[in-house]
Amino acid sequence: MSVDAETISSIVFALGWTVIHSIWQCSLIALFALAISQLTALNNSSLRCNLYSLSMVICGAWSTLTFSQLYKSRVTQDIIAPTTGRLTETMAAWSASELPVEMHFLVWIALFWVIGILFFLVKLVAEVMHSWLLKRHSTEIRNAEWQIALTRLKKNVGVSRNVAIRLSQKLSIPCVVGYFKPVILLPSSVFLGLSSLQIEMIILHELAHIRRNDVLINYVQIVLKIVFFFNPAVLYLSRCIDLEREHACDDLAVQACGDAFSYARTLQACAEMNLSVSHQIAFGNQLFKRNTMLKQRVFRLFMKEAKSQHGFKKTASVFGLLVLSLTIASCSLLKLNEADLDIRGKGVRFEISIKRNGEILAQPVLLSEFGQKASVEVDNQIKVVSIAQKPQGQRSYVESLIYQNGDKGWILIQQLDMSAAIAQTPSFEYTTPDKQYRIVIKPRLADIPR
Repeated sequence: MSVDAETISSIVFALGWTVIHSIWQCSLIALFALAISQLTALNNSSLRCNLYSLSMVICGAWSTLTFSQLYKSRVTQDIIAPTTGRLTETMAAWSASELPVEMHFLVWIALFWVIGILFFLVKLVAEVMHSWLLKRHSTEIRNAEWQIALTRLKKNVGVSRNVAIRLSQKLSIPCVVGYFKPVILLPSSVFLGLSSLQIEMIILHELAHIRRNDVLINYVQIVLKIVFFFNPAVLYLSRCIDLEREHACDDLAVQACGDAFSYARTLQACAEMNLSVSHQIAFGNQLFKRNTMLKQRVFRLFMKEAKSQHGFKKTASVFGLLVLSLTIASCSLLKLNEADLDIRGKGVRFEISIKRNGEILAQPVLLSEFGQKASVEVDNQIKVVSIAQKPQGQRSYVESLIYQNGDKGWILIQQLDMSAAIAQTPSFEYTTPDKQYRIVIKPRLADIPR
């Protein structure tokens, strides 16, 4: 199945600009989420986790919409150039510097994104296989005493699903594997360094993840982190989700056991044993390594008042960033929503000047309606094909293809395009590789005779 050049060009164009736009789009969403969290004094960790999760999903939805719009606009604006439509010839044309500088830049961005996606997908597959092997080589705890304790702990947290507890000698962190048949994996070392009460508190924390459906939510989070691996705003939101998720599970565990001090001592003991009760899924947080959150979590359990001392400064900073973001967004919206150009009875006039060896060879003027091609041949050596799409706002997408006659007929030597304010004075300029011909193309708004 062959892929034509226009489809590839449209995908690369849309993907490259989507990556670029996602930086400010996701940053704006992250700032809004942070502002809502700070300005409303949102103290519930579960609500904050949901807020950041929703923000991350909105990032994905906005970028998807951006890609769709860019792709559709590019497809409708493409001029079909003489090509066999084969992928190999399309790639050869790209490498032959026949594209505008903008497209070369977008090709590199798209290539960077594809390579990054492939890298993290391979890493994800490796982590999934690792978690599967951990589960397969673990040993289920069938001790009647612990089965009774598990039933009691499930009731305390509010989990009604069947949950198994297994031990693994190759595991260094407690975690939950699987969503439909969840399994709590515990390192064998916990039975050597912790008391039965402390082990129950660890299990309470993992059961809290199951109650909150964190495993399923984390799957979506992982996908978005892979797609936006390059985006600091999305990675920041993901880190906030990780932190607030653990805080929410800590709150549920403390509520179930009724002893915040003992729970904090359990976290401290885990830290001393080089364990971490801050991973709810075996491969989810290994994919993007991060420092443990035990210190912050212990601090949070007992130092909430001290944390509030910095609230005013942090809120003021967030408010300032929010105002700046709103200003930038308003300017963008004003530009996007500028009044449409009145094109009733109007079309486009292409004023073309072609020089050969510094002397004017021809100065043809072409008239065409929006969306229709206009072409001219000069000296049986140069052919210019131009088109201007119907304006959106004050700007029109204009594209000109320049061909040179050779031994094999007309050969495309340059593709020029821009989003031009044709009511003003945009222009294309191009010099052939042999320096013999210089072409200047000026698209202008003009009256069309009826």
